[in-house]
Amino acid sequence: MASRSFSFFDHLSEPVIVIKKDGAICYENPAAKDYFRGDHINIPVNKLFDSALIRLGISEGVGTAEIGRDSCAASVSLVSGLRAFILHPERKETDGERLGLARAAEKELRTALATSALAEESINKRAAEVGDIALIRYAASLSHAWHGMLRVVEHISAFLEPEDETPAYPPVSFDVRERCCEIASAAAYLAGEKGILINVEAETDSIMFTGYRQEIDRIVLNLISNSIKSIDGGGKITITLRKARNTLIMEVADTGCGIAPEKAARLFRPLDTLREISDDGTGLGLGLYLVHRAAIIHGGGVAVEKREGGGTKVTVLMKELREDYSLSSPEVSSGLELDFVLTELADVLSAKAYICEA
Repeated sequence: MASRSFSFFDHLSEPVIVIKKDGAICYENPAAKDYFRGDHINIPVNKLFDSALIRLGISEGVGTAEIGRDSCAASVSLVSGLRAFILHPERKETDGERLGLARAAEKELRTALATSALAEESINKRAAEVGDIALIRYAASLSHAWHGMLRVVEHISAFLEPEDETPAYPPVSFDVRERCCEIASAAAYLAGEKGILINVEAETDSIMFTGYRQEIDRIVLNLISNSIKSIDGGGKITITLRKARNTLIMEVADTGCGIAPEKAARLFRPLDTLREISDDGTGLGLGLYLVHRAAIIHGGGVAVEKREGGGTKVTVLMKELREDYSLSSPEVSSGLELDFVLTELADVLSAKAYICEA
């Protein structure tokens, strides 16, 4: 009886699964039966795949689904009062020549950046010595461009790494609330001219968490960057933190323009930017991909919702890891490096943020 009301999904090429309120599957289209190889009616949906959309009970939104060792984009909507999951499996890139070319280009870009860094340092020093306002502005523009190029290279480098590759440095225990406050403070100061407030809210004054600190820094900065892009004429970004047993739940909500439904399924696809060609054209569309990847490294996932009244909320789940003292490679500096913030936010900051203060 239930399957008849969802027959309009039968002709979709994407796998579609509808679940009852108890989490059991009550309908699957032919594409789903083919993809999962068989009939799974009355089987709990979490037996087929895991997703933050399921665990958080989100009724309408977009996120990721983990199917075995593979991950794919997933969207969920209410149909006849039940949740329908539409899966968008990734097509694996098999062209080794393109990958090799990308790695070669990355090395060439890093060499060029190293040379330009020396020139940038000399110009900044000279500008500060002579106090030439015009030269200081030119130096800031050069620094802004340099950090923007470095951001692209760093994102490409992370993208080229195998998806199951873990960082070389060990996970460490740190106060994630304090860290987020440091990042929010630096980002709000640098983006102050945009009139955007960034607040951090947590259930306790301190939330200790063991994980890869640099990866979590990148999650927060990329989500802040995306929120800033969506806000026009002032607004608010709220980072909410809470911990449930060994799982950290991080929510980043903004008062921006939200997400168009036709773009929702593309959010986690690498190199698929949300901006159209007619827009400013900046960015590679790797930000949310790297956020998703960092969450997966921590055994979690990501979900995105369009908020009532406008704006977007991104929820990241991360499971706590064990500290590993056996790895010889040191972790990045425990202090928040301003240069890292300037790099990750280069696509949303103006050149004024890069003026070198003596």
